[in-house]
Amino acid sequence: MATKGAVVSVRDDKPLGVCLLGQPQFLHYGRPFRFAASRRALALTCYLILKRRAPVSRGAVTLAIWPDDDEATARAALRRELHRAVKALPEAGSEPWILADQTELRWNEAADVWLDIDEFERYVAERDPEPVREAVELYRGELLDGLEDEWIFADRERLRAANAAALGRLLATARSTHDYETAIGFAGRILTEDPFREDVVRTLISLRYESGDRAGALHEAERYAKLYREELGVGLMPETEALRFSISRGEPGGSANDVAGVSDERERRIAGFTPAFVGRTKEFQTAVGLWHRAMRGVGTTLFVSGEAGIGKSRLVEELALVAERQGGRVLIGHTSAPERLPYEAIATALGNAVPLLASVRADPATRTSLDRIVPGLSPLPAPRSGANGSSDMEREQTRLFASLAHYVSALAHTRPLLLVLEDVHWARPSTLAALQALAGAAAKSRVLVVATLREESIGEAQHNARRDLVASELATALPLARLSAEDARAIVRSMPRAQAFDDASIEELARFSEGNAFYLIEGMVGFAGPGGKLPSESDAVADMINARVERMDEAVVDVASVAANIGERFTLRVRTR
Repeated sequence: MATKGAVVSVRDDKPLGVCLLGQPQFLHYGRPFRFAASRRALALTCYLILKRRAPVSRGAVTLAIWPDDDEATARAALRRELHRAVKALPEAGSEPWILADQTELRWNEAADVWLDIDEFERYVAERDPEPVREAVELYRGELLDGLEDEWIFADRERLRAANAAALGRLLATARSTHDYETAIGFAGRILTEDPFREDVVRTLISLRYESGDRAGALHEAERYAKLYREELGVGLMPETEALRFSISRGEPGGSANDVAGVSDERERRIAGFTPAFVGRTKEFQTAVGLWHRAMRGVGTTLFVSGEAGIGKSRLVEELALVAERQGGRVLIGHTSAPERLPYEAIATALGNAVPLLASVRADPATRTSLDRIVPGLSPLPAPRSGANGSSDMEREQTRLFASLAHYVSALAHTRPLLLVLEDVHWARPSTLAALQALAGAAAKSRVLVVATLREESIGEAQHNARRDLVASELATALPLARLSAEDARAIVRSMPRAQAFDDASIEELARFSEGNAFYLIEGMVGFAGPGGKLPSESDAVADMINARVERMDEAVVDVASVAANIGERFTLRVRTR
């Protein structure tokens, strides 16, 4: 990381290098060069460099550099300091550094000069991460650190904002690839420049937690809470308190593993094999397009489906990063296998944001109704209903759905909301009914509801709910197909450990994966493990299957055993009595 005052690395074939980011520095063929002149001569030189695109009148220069002097005094000072500036610069070649006549001054762009702000602006405009990294390394500090003339402030703020945006892009890229250490470093740099960027504070807290450092995440939250109390006299925003509350409960802070049954040990083994986000351009554009519509007040519901390990959660994770960067709120809930309680995904998503929900205005009945599935909202415990009739239960459900709609719409009123409900294929009919109610509310607010489903696990109830919502234009179905062989090869080559795989290994991995991202990672883990060979049967895949079998009813296991012996193709007719 570059630091203020450090000499940056520049081309050593240039007779003059000028560094204006941080404290001003001059270099002669790559070596530090002492600018031996007055502070006003330095300010004049830097002013002309910043205005290098066009000539500047002598009157404008005197007004900027000597704003408090009368015209005659300022013009005399200009002649004196211009002479000193020219003498302080290295000897010029065929082209002088500064062009001057009786009316105008101009920094000579034809002279052979390396300028850090030119390089910074060129790099920061690139799309690829590497040039952007170069840009932020060039940013040693704010423009002309130590000079406080008024003419500096506009350019200083412009370049500071460009650097913050570049750091934000690099932060998003590192977080997307689960490079937590790098992402935490970029978040820290943003907060060093602006410690009151509470959106970045939340990102930093999340990164600590996602990296496995729960204590560190809570420490960051407390550190910034103390800073804001002492410096601003305010507490953390409800969003930040909701995040801290979620972490204190040990709730998942991001997307869950898309493949059930993967052990903690297994997750540690694959930690170095987070795949690049490849092969989902069209599907991702669809999801982002729906998010942008939701931001404009035309919300909807999106069903992301596909087989286990195909990358549903990864796509949703990328969408969540976009939503966060664009100022949205992201709430994520998960469904157990099988669903432990009615409304589980919705309850866990909202339950992670109780402090945020508590800030929503609601009448006691509405608050009490939601308190049935998200405890902690109502100051009084929800009364137990003594009615057992179906009509009473329907009325309770209607009130709950109205309460859900009220709170979700209220959360999206100030900031658009991305509500992610994972593994809805395990959801009970009551949860599916709530999802349909939320879809209706989302259509009239700035909400995008995203539900993920494993296609092979979808039951009749889930199929019907999705079909009905899509038919009524309240939802969009987004099925994910398997990756192409080209995409699989691109993922392997994008890995930090890509050098471990030659062309033959990459081809074998692509064949082994059959377009499934999870199997591709398993193959890479096998190659990188003892022996360095692709396993004929992935132990992790076997673990995954065994974990699912353990959750099956005995009758289902019997059917599956018979089916396994029959072969790949067969028909099954189920008769019920």
